[in-house]
Amino acid sequence: TSAQIYWYPNGSCQNYMVFRRKKGETTWTGKKIANVRHITGEGIRSYTDKNLVTGTTYQYTVRGYYTVGGKNAYTGYNKNGLSITTHADAPKLKSAESIDHKTIKISWSAVKNADGYKVYRRNSSTDKWTALDDDVKKTEFTDNTAVCGEKYYYTVRAYIGAKTFLGAFDEKGISGVAVPKEVVLDKTESLDFNSIKLTWNKI
Repeated sequence: TSAQIYWYPNGSCQNYMVFRRKKGETTWTGKKIANVRHITGEGIRSYTDKNLVTGTTYQYTVRGYYTVGGKNAYTGYNKNGLSITTHADAPKLKSAESIDHKTIKISWSAVKNADGYKVYRRNSSTDKWTALDDDVKKTEFTDNTAVCGEKYYYTVRAYIGAKTFLGAFDEKGISGVAVPKEVVLDKTESLDFNSIKLTWNKI
């Protein structure tokens, strides 16, 4: 999980210091995470902060400085900073398997620190996702409301903390079609010289 920080440049600065702290912390001292060099002619500056913990609120601020006579002179900075709460990553969809004529089983990879998952479905005639379940605790879900032969698309979003704080999701989704179970043959029996009786298990 990562965060992108943007700021407007100060023409007199040679470098910028990026600071990060967690929500609730009150000082920026010792919180510098990067030093970004000023490049003449560029527009809005940015920095990508990687490997963050999902579901955590961070605060960022940036301070510029320039060197005069071997000493650094520092600009003012936003002492409150700007806040961002990191969302959960998109679950990696693994399969959408037909169980029987009205059932499809969906599975996906676990998302780190997720408290649960919300499962969505749509058919091929619409781009709108409809929620099937908003509190799935496992990394699989069984849809018992499928229509036989109709193609569906599924996607999943993880949440951390509140169920309304949803993470990213695979916008394309994974497709599945509910079909009848495979017929299992039971036995064949000869009735006479030109007749054979075939039996199978009921579905």
